Amino acid sequence: MEEQIHLGIHPYPELIHGSYRYFYEGEKHVTRTCDYHVLLFILEGNLFFNEDGKEVSLNPGDWYIQKAGLFQEGLRPCPSPQYYYIHFNAQILHESSLTLSNRGTFNPTNLIPLFDELEYYQNRLLWDTLGKQALFLNILNELIQYRHEESLKAYPFIEDMVAYIHDNYMNPISLDDMAQTHHFSKDYIIRRMKKIIGFTPIQYLTHVRIKHAKILLENSNQTIEEIAESVGYKDLSVFYKAFTKKESLSPGKWRKTRRNHI
Repeated sequence: MEEQIHLGIHPYPELIHGSYRYFYEGEKHVTRTCDYHVLLFILEGNLFFNEDGKEVSLNPGDWYIQKAGLFQEGLRPCPSPQYYYIHFNAQILHESSLTLSNRGTFNPTNLIPLFDELEYYQNRLLWDTLGKQALFLNILNELIQYRHEESLKAYPFIEDMVAYIHDNYMNPISLDDMAQTHHFSKDYIIRRMKKIIGFTPIQYLTHVRIKHAKILLENSNQTIEEIAESVGYKDLSVFYKAFTKKESLSPGKWRKTRRNHI
């Protein structure tokens, strides 16, 4: 079963260094424990290593995230793999809007030009920190978009669920309503949405409601009670609790903070 990794997006994941790597015949993976994460993209051959006592085998077209703090060692020779690696820093959270599995497959046609461009930036444009960072975030975005596209092909009802939430967030909908509308059990919907988009249905509904509430808090003179009702909360106390949990500020304090920065 794939392990999911929730990366904090404030601050964004930060590129340290990336480059192509080629093993000589019979070379083993290095023994190490890194204080940063390593994102691997296998281009040719196979890469074998043990991580935290578990064997990992990667094939051409696979990507994998070696998490910071885990012990890695090569116990057997690798058949001359060629890959691109990226060292990066990022917070690992229990929940985030930037969710990756710890491994997956990628489209080389889309990513190799980004690798080559990142190589150019690192070798010729050392001062362009923002350019290198933007390329790294584009690479992460390619992984997320590719994963979502492949997942939605296998489970197209998830796309319908997302559209349903966006169309009805202002109404008092529940998980029972979603299950009945889409003809799946509640447990199945929860498991599949969590795996594919990183949110359960109710978490995603809350995310959408709070997003729209923030727009109204910042850009309108509606009262907090009016805003709560317009984004689907009939109980003001439930809105306060949900908003404060997500933003670490009450709606009123959040509005005041944002308007003081305008």
